Amino acid sequence: MFKYGSLSNVQVMAGVTINEGTSPADSDLTMYMEKAATIIDDSLKGMVSVPLNPAPEAINTAAEFYASGLYLARNNLPESQTQHPNVLLAQKMLTEYKASLRRSFKLISSK
Repeated sequence: MFKYGSLSNVQVMAGVTINEGTSPADSDLTMYMEKAATIIDDSLKGMVSVPLNPAPEAINTAAEFYASGLYLARNNLPESQTQHPNVLLAQKMLTEYKASLRRSFKLISSK
């Protein structure tokens, strides 16, 4: 079981061939899902207790975008790109989630 996200969603996002629920890329995808969870947890440390349990849907989705983007970027980035668009989207989602936490903290602390 993964901290965040679903392997089946990452398989689809990465465009890998799936046969009976598995793909030849599953070990790589699993590694990238773990890396995505580490990135997210490191980013949220000090703001909330990690790992998040249960994880909000925004975090699960961000993890899936991170994992698929990291997988796709390993051999498929044009020279002009430094990060896969899925990774950039995951970073944006995580930034928005952190901003929502800050807004919540301000609301609570101003009461």
